[in-house]
Amino acid sequence: MYNYTTQLSKAITVLAILFFSITANAQTPADTTKKSADNDTIYQNVQISFLPFFGTNGTNAGKTINRFSINVLAGYSLGTNGFEVGAITNTNKGNMRGFQAAGIANVVGGNVKGFQAAGFANIVAGKTDGFQSAGFVNVVKGNVKGFQAAGFTNVNNGTTDGFMASGFVNVARGNTQGFQAAGFANVLGDTTKGATVAGYINVAKVHTGLMAAGTINYARYKKDGAQIAGLVNYADTITRTVQIAGLINFNHKGSATTQIAGLLNYSNNVKGLQLAPFNFADTVSTGIPIGFLSFVRTGVHQLEIAGDELGYLNLAFRTGTRQFHNILTAGMVPVPSDSLKWSYGYGVGTSARLSKRFNLDIDLTASQLNKGRYFDDLNILSKLYIGAEYAITKKVKVAAGPVLNVFLVDTAAGSYDSYFKTLAPYTLYSHTFSNDLKISGWVGGKVAIRFL
Repeated sequence: MYNYTTQLSKAITVLAILFFSITANAQTPADTTKKSADNDTIYQNVQISFLPFFGTNGTNAGKTINRFSINVLAGYSLGTNGFEVGAITNTNKGNMRGFQAAGIANVVGGNVKGFQAAGFANIVAGKTDGFQSAGFVNVVKGNVKGFQAAGFTNVNNGTTDGFMASGFVNVARGNTQGFQAAGFANVLGDTTKGATVAGYINVAKVHTGLMAAGTINYARYKKDGAQIAGLVNYADTITRTVQIAGLINFNHKGSATTQIAGLLNYSNNVKGLQLAPFNFADTVSTGIPIGFLSFVRTGVHQLEIAGDELGYLNLAFRTGTRQFHNILTAGMVPVPSDSLKWSYGYGVGTSARLSKRFNLDIDLTASQLNKGRYFDDLNILSKLYIGAEYAITKKVKVAAGPVLNVFLVDTAAGSYDSYFKTLAPYTLYSHTFSNDLKISGWVGGKVAIRFL
């Protein structure tokens, strides 16, 4: 039977003889060791060690810079200028230049230029120029230029110029330029230029370029680029930036170029498009807010009282900008009767300035007309209004113009015969469909007074 124990013992014996042979030869004048003329630094072409100070360099390990270094378990040296591998750790008191790979960690007290790969961590006290790959973490105290990849996190204390990728979080305290990608978050200090992508959150002090996150983007100052988030984009100050969010875009100060959100947009100043169900802005310099309800502090917010040919006294609130505004309506017939006749509705409008006092208005509204408790029946009155607005004062205006009415009513409803059948003063067009819906149209008019 083949004896594996005997063969393993022989292999260890041969390896030990080879190791001590190299150790002995390394001390002879014929070896490749060179000593600097002006200090105690030793330059060694080849070294092999099992543990720190237990190897071919012996007690001189901390003074030696190796060109080719093999650490069976762990190694320690002044530096590496070439190639170094270790089963557990590689530790360089000074600089590492070339290739370095460790099963657990590479620790460098100086600078790194080249390639580092570790199963767990790369830790550099100086700067890094090249490529770092770690199963868990890369930590660099100085500046980084090149590529960093970590299974969990990259942490840079200095400036970063290049590519950062991690499974969880990238942290860069200094100026950052390039591309950052993280499974969870990017946390960036000072100034960042480039693209920043995270599965959940991006946080930056000053950011130029693209910010994309699964949930939230936050920047104290965001300029010249875009914020794209699954839920929320927030910027304390914005300049020339597009915000796109699944839920909310918020710009506290500055000017947003475009905001598109699933629920709400807020911007101090808008210089482009706002598109969301709800839009709020302090000022719209150029552009337009489009949504169900938009409010601009310096824009249009008028209360309108109007009358029409149907005898309704109508109230309307117009809000947004002159170019595009929302209209909320409510009305009633103020004549006493056995049942209250009332309405509510919604619309949109636009106004073109003709002169200092005159505007041309185009409004499209739709209202549900009701009689008493019959407010579930289908009685939709749509109106297209084209008229003129004249400013008596800055806060008081009058408006009037023709209205094209289109009325859609359910003839099977309980209130049809008693009221809606004779609602129209006359008809230019009328048709009843097989499903009991009737459509009719006529031209009427509106006279209004507006405040604010």
